[in-house]
Amino acid sequence: MKSVTRYLTRILSGTLLAGLVAFHFGCQRTATALGWYADAADDSPRAAIAAAHPLASEAGMEMIRNGGNAIDAALAAAFMLSVVEPHAGGPGGGGFILFHDAETGVQRFLDYRERAPASLLPDHFTGDDGFDSAVLRSGGLAVATPGMVRGLLLVHAQEGNLSLSQVVAPAVRAAEEGFPVSSQLAGLAGDRFDMLADDEAAAEIFLTDGIFPIEEGQTIENPALGETLRAIGEDGESAFYSGERAESLVETVQAAGGILEMEDLAAYAPTWRTPLRGEYRGYEIVTIGPPSAGGIQVLLMLSVLEGYDLSGMNPNDPEVLALLLASGEAALNLAREHVGDPDHMSVSVSDLLSQDRVEEICSRIDLEPAEAVASPARDRTPLLAGVDDGNTTHLSVVDREGNAVALTQTINFFFGSGVFDGGMGIMLNNEMADFDVTEGSPNFPEARKIPRSSMTPVLVLRDGELVGTLGSPGATRIPLAVVRILSGKIDFGLPLEEAIDLPRVFADTGPARVSYEGRLDESAVEQALSLVEMQEGDYSIREMADFHHYFGGAHAAWIALREDGTAFLEAAADQRRDGEARVLSPEED
Repeated sequence: MKSVTRYLTRILSGTLLAGLVAFHFGCQRTATALGWYADAADDSPRAAIAAAHPLASEAGMEMIRNGGNAIDAALAAAFMLSVVEPHAGGPGGGGFILFHDAETGVQRFLDYRERAPASLLPDHFTGDDGFDSAVLRSGGLAVATPGMVRGLLLVHAQEGNLSLSQVVAPAVRAAEEGFPVSSQLAGLAGDRFDMLADDEAAAEIFLTDGIFPIEEGQTIENPALGETLRAIGEDGESAFYSGERAESLVETVQAAGGILEMEDLAAYAPTWRTPLRGEYRGYEIVTIGPPSAGGIQVLLMLSVLEGYDLSGMNPNDPEVLALLLASGEAALNLAREHVGDPDHMSVSVSDLLSQDRVEEICSRIDLEPAEAVASPARDRTPLLAGVDDGNTTHLSVVDREGNAVALTQTINFFFGSGVFDGGMGIMLNNEMADFDVTEGSPNFPEARKIPRSSMTPVLVLRDGELVGTLGSPGATRIPLAVVRILSGKIDFGLPLEEAIDLPRVFADTGPARVSYEGRLDESAVEQALSLVEMQEGDYSIREMADFHHYFGGAHAAWIALREDGTAFLEAAADQRRDGEARVLSPEED
């Protein structure tokens, strides 16, 4: 355990978070720990968690109160999200966990992303006109080998304090006793009504009386999932990857046209990988590498932003938006061209993050006042729901000892493949849709290959000490959302909640279209595009709702300073989702 004296020395000397402004109170979605570090005799820092559902945050905090660490809290929250956020993740999927060990100062990154079944052949995704990605989006062929259970249990065995049965207990209770339907679950179940209604077992859980849409606030139960989670807590991974449950899962997938086999489940192994590291204005940014492209994209975008003096600017100024759009587009294109499963190819991270790449991007950005230009083509219809690829979930944890977790996991599209295993009570992923069926792509589908991801859990350090943990769902929008938040904190000194709330933009390359949240001024977006020579040429623009889940749902914790120099822990949940942030108060400790 690191002593609080060491922390206080760094904080008070101004080396940890110099320049950050005091936190502003008033919003229930942001929690603060007043008095954190105030008593030098107390060597146990307060804890924080931010997750995509209040019950998940409470499950994690329950572990902290019971003597658990950041890993116990993160896993309890992740298993709870399997119950209350079944559209976004669960045992039928996979993900990544990034962990900071406060005692050793070491960061570790576990890849438990799904893998393609061993029997996959090109014939499986070939149509009359060649390779067809549509068959990999829904149904049995869309299902890749799930990795969540084996991955989380591996982390728990190495780093957890509490028993596995304790960690899964809150999720078991919620599944068996019932939980209130969130606004997002109700809306997405309505969007996917036909898909859910086509599966009798799924309809029994996610539709009222099996035939009507569920409503916000309604209580639903998933006793089969409760039994599965209890068995995992008691028997470990064998409750999922072997025996009757595994056989049922394979039969369910194959009945839906899939090719998953028992051997795929038995052979699946999560992988410890080396985190990526970069610097941004004196902060160390630690994130994940391939098979996710997200970390590379974030570090490249930050390298571009660091070349510009943003002091005196507003985070919503056209110049700032121009930097985000230009660096985001270039980083996304590089990821699609060069990043794939590192077990199947060599990915030159150093080349992708080279100074030449940064300079090439900067050469297309003109921050001098631009001449008036014709307005881009515009879609004025706000997009409110039904975006398939906005899925995934993220949670962030800091425990009493200063250990931290950034965990992002998914079943890909909302409600995944639409294949529901009634025996286990789980929705199965459609991760095969994340492959690129273009011949020659580094992300071309192959047997046992991991599809490229955009997930980007991040840890922020300064002078070797933890500053923050964050991440977001949102598919290809994840890296830009993370950069927006980091810039909001580091460049503009915003409270964490305000950094997360900053209106977001995204330049998608197929079709060439800039989407932005309606809180941004239309003219600012147009002016931003006029300052940039985009790689894909002319972009249309699309206004979306003021806060839209298309742009993710970030959850983060951050060590900040008040105006008097004392430190406190802030945590925030993104109002684009149903999340909640919690901080352990001195009274609870």
